[in-house]
Formats: sequence, C-alpha cells, structure tokens
Amino acid sequence: MGTTILIEKVKELIGDRKVIAAVFYTFNFDAKFFENYICPIFVPDVEFSDNELQNTILWKKYQSELPPIAVFCDENMKGNQGPSLEYDVFPIFIKGHCFHPKHSFILCDDDSLIFLTGSNNLTVSGWCRNVEGVYFQHFKKRGLKKEFPKEFLKDIRKYLEYSLNTWADNISLKNESLEAVTKFLPQRNNDKRNNKQINIYFTSQNKTFWEFLNDLQKNYNFNIPFSEIEIIAPYLSKKEHFAKFVKETACNNIRIAIPFEGNDLVGMEKELFKEIDESQEYRWHHYQPKDNSKQFRFCHAKLYRLWGNKKVITIVGSVNFTDAAFKGKGGNVESAVAYVSNISEEKELLNVSYKKNKNFLFTKSSLEQEEEDARNKVKPFDLEFTMNWSKRELSYKNRNPSKGKLYKGKVILDGKKEELLEINIKSSTKKSKTLGLNNDQFKAILNSNHVLKVQDDKTKNIYTYFLNQKDIEYRPLPEKYNISESELFKLWTLLNEEGNAKKISRLIERFIANQENEYGEPIKTINTQESILNKTGQHINGLLNLYNKLIGSSETFWLYYLKSDNIDTIIGYVSMLKSIYSKNEIDIGYYWFLLNFIELKFYNGWEGKQPALPKILKQEIKNANNEMEHKLGIDKQKLNWLKKQINE
Repeated sequence: MGTTILIEKVKELIGDRKVIAAVFYTFNFDAKFFENYICPIFVPDVEFSDNELQNTILWKKYQSELPPIAVFCDENMKGNQGPSLEYDVFPIFIKGHCFHPKHSFILCDDDSLIFLTGSNNLTVSGWCRNVEGVYFQHFKKRGLKKEFPKEFLKDIRKYLEYSLNTWADNISLKNESLEAVTKFLPQRNNDKRNNKQINIYFTSQNKTFWEFLNDLQKNYNFNIPFSEIEIIAPYLSKKEHFAKFVKETACNNIRIAIPFEGNDLVGMEKELFKEIDESQEYRWHHYQPKDNSKQFRFCHAKLYRLWGNKKVITIVGSVNFTDAAFKGKGGNVESAVAYVSNISEEKELLNVSYKKNKNFLFTKSSLEQEEEDARNKVKPFDLEFTMNWSKRELSYKNRNPSKGKLYKGKVILDGKKEELLEINIKSSTKKSKTLGLNNDQFKAILNSNHVLKVQDDKTKNIYTYFLNQKDIEYRPLPEKYNISESELFKLWTLLNEEGNAKKISRLIERFIANQENEYGEPIKTINTQESILNKTGQHINGLLNLYNKLIGSSETFWLYYLKSDNIDTIIGYVSMLKSIYSKNEIDIGYYWFLLNFIELKFYNGWEGKQPALPKILKQEIKNANNEMEHKLGIDKQKLNWLKKQINE
C-alpha cells in the first residue's frame, strides 16, 4: 500500500501502449472533467491543456482517435453537462437507493487490461482533490508474474454482463467497449495456489457486505474473530449500525477514522460521536496519509483493514460504513476488492489517537441528504434523445419498448415557454419521432451543454437526459471560438509538415493566448484597413495550401476538413467568410468568387466517396448568385461561364 497521484499512476500503467477500449463505473459523473482530464490520456500524441477552449478545438480535430468508451453512472448524479464527444453513457436508476460502484477498465493493444476499483468518482474531486482509496491491477494474458484465482476474474466478468442486461434494462444488447473488456477476461491465466497475494471481488449483487466479511473471516482467519479492525470511511451510519458491526464481527477492538469534512469540522452528529467515543469497542483516530499539500483534503476513501493471526485483509472499494452500503440487494449497488497479505508486510493506517480535549465542530453528514434524495427518486421516462447535427433535427424514442404507458411532456429549452417542444409517445412505440427545430431552438440545444430537460405533463416532474449525437462533425462551435483568417491560414500551412499533432496543439495554444487575457476574457483588437486585393490573395493562397495537403491524403483526413465544423475546416472558414462579407470587408464579387472556388475545388472530382456540399456553403452560393444577378446585373449564363473558368 502506498500513495500516488491517480492520473499519473494510470499513465504509468498504460505506458506506450495504445488504449483500444475503456469502461467506467461511477456514482457521480462530470462529463466536462472527464473529457478535459481523463479522455486526453487515450490520445497521447495530442497536447491537451487545462484551457477548455483549446481542448474544445483540439477534440473537434482528434475526436475520431478516441477509443470506444462506456460510462455507467447513477441516474440522479450524471451532472449538468452531457458528453460532447462520441462515447456511451448509461445512467442507471436504482429505486430508493444509489448506483454507487467505482470501477475503471482500460483495455490495451498488447492484450492487457488495467483494472481500478475504489472510492474515486469520475469528477474533479475524485481524481484531483480528495484523498481516495484505489486498488490497481494490470492483467495480462501472458507473462504475468502474479497469477490470480479464476473466481476473481470470473466474478468481475459476471459484473460486467450484469451492466446492460439488468441495470440498464436491456437498452442495448451490444456495446463495443463493454464487449471488448468482457471478451478479454476468459483469456486470463489459470489459477495457481502459490500466490503471495490473494484477491477476492465483492459486489452487492451477489451478497451483503456482512456476508462478505463473514466469508473472509471463515476462509482466511480460520473462523476466528479478527483481533483488530480499522475503518476509514467518510460517511458513517446511525448507532444501530455500529452495534451490529460489533455483533457480526465479534471484534471489540475497532479503530475508526474521524470523518472530517473540513479542518476540525466533523461530518456527523455530536451526540453520536460522543456515544461512540464512550463505547468499549470503538476508538476514534485521525487518518493522516502522506501529503505535501498543507490545505485540507477531504478523505473520501472507503478502506477496511481486518487484522488476523497471521494475515491482514484489506478491503478497498465504494462501501461506506452505512446500512444502505452493507445491505446488498435492496440497498446501494456497491463493489470492492479484498486482498490478503502477511502481517509482517503491513502497517496500521490509523496510528494517531483522538485527543479527548480537542474541540470539534459538527455538521450533518452530506450523505444523509444524499440518501434521502435517493429514496425520493422517481423513475424518469424511459426515453432516448438524439440530435442529428447535419439535419438539425432532434428525435426521441423508447429505450426499451413495453406496453401500456404514455410518455407525455415538454422539452424545456432555456426555460422559455415559447421554445417548449411537445413529447407524446406510447411506451410500446418502437419507431422514433422527430422534432423539427427553428433557428432559436437549434441554438438553445447547441448551448444546452448537451443536456435536455423534460417536464412530465401529469406529475410536473422534471427529468434530465444526455443527448446522443449523430453526425457530430457537423455540430457548430459557439461563436466565442471564432478564429481570424491569419491564424487559420497558419494552421493550414502547418499541415504541410507531417505528424504535427503537437505543433498544431502549440499553435492553437498561441492562438488562445492572443484571443484571451489572463482571466479567460476575450481581448478586443483594432481592425486595420487592408486592400481587398491583398486580403483575397491571402484567402486564395490559404485555400490552395489546404487543397494541396488534401491531395493524396486519407479519406478520413480530407473528410474532416470538408465535413466537420471547426475553426480550421471549410465549414468554419465559410462561416468566417460570411461574417467578413457582412461587415463589408470584401465586396460581392470576391465573395462570390471565393464561395464558388471552394465548391469547385473542394467538393467536386474526389475519387471514392463524394462529400456533400455543406448547407451553409450551398445557401451562401445561392445568396451570392442572387446578388450578382440583381445588384450587378450579371445574368446566369455569364455566371456559369465564370464558374467554368474557375474550374479550369
């Protein structure tokens, strides 16, 4: 047992391997954190940063390199921002309780699987701020120095299969990342009994935590009560739970960590703290892991140390010291790993006793409110929403069609009544329904953080849904991410150098630095007058640089530049060009010329799959043609002749 920075440990385990699939289980899920902090480790050649704007631009370019990912989280704790990248999120509804496990499965291209389980949620607190307890293991098909019992991996495989078949209500019988990880597990090494360390997997779907503790005592301590138990958990149950633990374990020497929620602030009732302090079986201790930071760090770890005659059993997982966590079926969904080691190899975690003259402040545990909210949870409509960015259409369908129930409600956009969208579908209907969007509604969804709010007409309950996204490459960037022509042309010029993901990252970083001040606010710039001829020449030169790079490149590469809406793609460029024209910085003649140059040069004559003309380009060419005819009096025949000359 040691201390480490979680993300650095994961990077160390991955090494120079390529990640080909990943599956995560979590209670809380923060998509914004996940995409800016966890996902970048799966595309190591790209230099992401802590700047959200820069990462947004980079993900538009490199999101196709992200491996298949699935995330399972609690329905009520999925956060207020949905995924902006293409991976699967399955919110799980557990009536009256919480979906509480925390697992990470990372499958690598060398037939190895990185496995983490512990207390860390997929949030900034879980990976960056809290003190967490996490178990790491790197499984390999061949050449593994430490072999593991068959039952350990067999139990994990059952757990994975349970995910879609039961918790997610069969909403999808197939999931690429989950299938890849599950397929790996039967390929593990055979059982050998000369293990130095024995590993046992726990899930509340199989048994209660009480039963798990009893099995550990029976199998690894000769059915003799443990001489001492250490408990570290941020959330502790009521007095009855403390008493039951003593009775079930037959241990009267229990060290327990004080559940601090701040400096000298204890997260439990003062009277209960005193009662436990006066008991014969429990002794309060401080848990002080090594930490160079002098600031308070919330201890979110859930650790149990069972000290026997010759062995120590350490349990690491999601199990708080509460009735809901220990209950098994009918309580929270929990998981953990127990490993057995020799007493000589371990040291006590709780070795700083509580000084009774120390004055603490006490506060109601945040878990009490969390569990109360869980008991009051109402199952949402079993619907799935998909945004088709190329068609600008929002559709919805039943995730798991059944008989009888009517789903009727309204999609709330920006809280404005005039933007409500009606939802009306029987739960037995298998086909999806499509909602056409006006421009304001489209913008509202674009700015909704990929989360929809739906109000039930009957109960007035409001449910939230993450958006599935189709043709994500067509999703526009917010206006604040605009780029100047000169920066765009620099990006296109840089493409002439092969393998420059890192250089492009640095160029975008410099662009961001020029666009924002130290507070992330946009910098106002003064536009200087420039000759129209010089400006147009720069545009033609920049477009030709891009065109020459696309010639002979892979289909994936050129489709990105012709189909995606990003700061450095053709669609982004046309949006910028439209803005320049609207400000009278170029006249209609040059505007018409550049639009037609793009159509003829970039969207005609490609071998293989022909890219469709983007809607914005198609519409602007139509508008420019009308202006050329009516403002300048140039008839269609002459315009067609001009287009022919451009093509030649």
